[in-house]
Amino acid sequence: MNARATDLLRTLIFLAVLATPLAVAALGLEPVGVLAHENRPLAEVPPVTLLFSNPAAYAKGLRVAFADHFPLRETLIRAGNRLRLAVFEESPVPGVMLGRDGWLFYSLEHALDDHINVMNMSDALQEDMTRILVERRDRLAARGIAFYVVVCPDKHTVYPEYLPGYVHPLRPRSRLDILGERLTAAGVDFVDLRPDMARAKAVRRAYWKTDTHWNDWGAFTGAKRIVAALRQRFPAIPPLDEADYAVTESVIPGGDLAGMLLLPDIWRETDIRLTPKNPQAPGVLASFGAPRPYADPANHPDRAMVVAETGDTRLPRVLFFRDSFSSAMIPFLAGRFQSAVFLWSHAYAPDIVAAERPDAVVLEVVERYQYAFCLENPPEPPKD
Repeated sequence: MNARATDLLRTLIFLAVLATPLAVAALGLEPVGVLAHENRPLAEVPPVTLLFSNPAAYAKGLRVAFADHFPLRETLIRAGNRLRLAVFEESPVPGVMLGRDGWLFYSLEHALDDHINVMNMSDALQEDMTRILVERRDRLAARGIAFYVVVCPDKHTVYPEYLPGYVHPLRPRSRLDILGERLTAAGVDFVDLRPDMARAKAVRRAYWKTDTHWNDWGAFTGAKRIVAALRQRFPAIPPLDEADYAVTESVIPGGDLAGMLLLPDIWRETDIRLTPKNPQAPGVLASFGAPRPYADPANHPDRAMVVAETGDTRLPRVLFFRDSFSSAMIPFLAGRFQSAVFLWSHAYAPDIVAAERPDAVVLEVVERYQYAFCLENPPEPPKD
């Protein structure tokens, strides 16, 4: 084959590669309904009016939108991800770390730094955190309200044996070890769930292999410990007992980390579910959705405030400030209080406390978000 024929062949191959995605999309052959997501909204085509008011911004928006929607985009990314996983045994996505035996770990938001104990935790920072939480406890106590601080351990902390062999703590004590000691010494009701998770995993798997969160069993264990802590002051709260729940397992698509790889349908795992044996039992029933006279601090459709009520005046009213780890605990907690309000926010809101008039406030924070304890306490609203 002469040089001219070779060049022509290369050109035809190049054009075929460019044209194939467009042809597949035009013929309606692109796969649909793939169970994948990217933990972010995809860019939309900018409005035409922007072309006339700001052509440069329109061109930039159009370029970003095309990058998010070009034909066969998801199929090609998934194929590339599978190739890198199979051939190079490396994660193709920043933020997802491959562990052992099919486990995935989250490495953004300093989660990995936290595990190897290299996060900065100066004395001044520890003092600030302790001061803020002690002040919050004292303010609530002046209103007759109990205050609890709950820390949910990261998956790295509970299942370090599934991390890659090169990942291990560089210092003996974690920042949670240090802060927990300070809070306990200051008299803050500090609920450290790490020992509970260590016992739970000996019974059955407590965290998702393909997700950043705990599963139903881990959430049940965390809720059980919170209920036990509150029962010391409010003994009428129905306790949580594993014997009251049926445990079932089924294989389902993978969780959020598998989704970040765009492979939840490939990276499947066993879901462990706990279902109440008696849906009418005390502590299970609650009504949801009663309106509240204040704005939801989350202001996000996926993080909406959850209001659960039983109407049982023998039980306390509890206000939860929380993150995503509470989502799986809500079914176990909701029916155990006169009212339970779950706000997806770590920021203390004294105006909401004044409106709710709870008997207890619970601040739930996942281990990697300990900097939430640095959020200062806003001024209290005027008393009635």
